[in-house]
Amino acid sequence: METPENYLTKEQFIELYKQAQLPDHRMYEASMKEYIKLNATRFHRILENYKADEETRKSIKELLGRNKIFVDIIAEPWCGDVAQILPVVFNMFEDVVNAEIRIFLRDSNEKLMNRYLTDGHKKSIPIIIIRNQEGEECFHWGPRPGKAQEIFYKTWQETSNKDNAYRALQNFYNQDKGKSIEKELMELFEKHRRCILKNN
Repeated sequence: METPENYLTKEQFIELYKQAQLPDHRMYEASMKEYIKLNATRFHRILENYKADEETRKSIKELLGRNKIFVDIIAEPWCGDVAQILPVVFNMFEDVVNAEIRIFLRDSNEKLMNRYLTDGHKKSIPIIIIRNQEGEECFHWGPRPGKAQEIFYKTWQETSNKDNAYRALQNFYNQDKGKSIEKELMELFEKHRRCILKNN
C-alpha cells in the first residue's frame, strides 16, 4: 500500500513543538497552543531523561543486521500520549542507523489515519507502523500500552469522568517510565521477525 510523502523527520517534529507555540504559527488554532505548550514540556523532559535498555538497542541492531526498516509514526504535537510515547521510541532507535523514522501528522494525513482507527472509528494516536526495507508493513502498535488503555477505560467507566481517566493515565505513565512501551514493541519485533528480514 502506498505511503504518503509528506512526512517529518524526527528533528523536524521536535522543532514543530517549538514553532507551533508561536502566536503567528497558523497550523494550529489558539485553543490548541496551550495543549502543545504543556505537551512540549513533557516531551522534552522525557526525551532528555529516558534511556532505553541496552539490551533493547542491542536486540534491534542484531535483529536488523544490514536490513533497513521504516518506523512510521502518526502523531500530533497537541496529543498527550504522543508526548509520553515518542521520546521512548526515539531513544530506542537513537543509534540504529538503518531505522528511518518518518512522522505523519494525523490531521494532514486522513487517508493514512483511517487505516489505523481504534475500535473502528477513533483517530487515536500515536500509531507506530514498522515496515521492512521493501515498504511492506510488518506490524503496527498504538495508541498506548495495553495496560494504560485498560486503566483509562476502566477509570472512565467507574467514575463517568474523562478527566479522572486522564489523571489515572498520567499516573500510569509516571510510574511505568516507558518500560511497557519498550516491552510491547520488542515483543512485536520478535513475533514479526520473518517479515522484517524478508528478502534477506
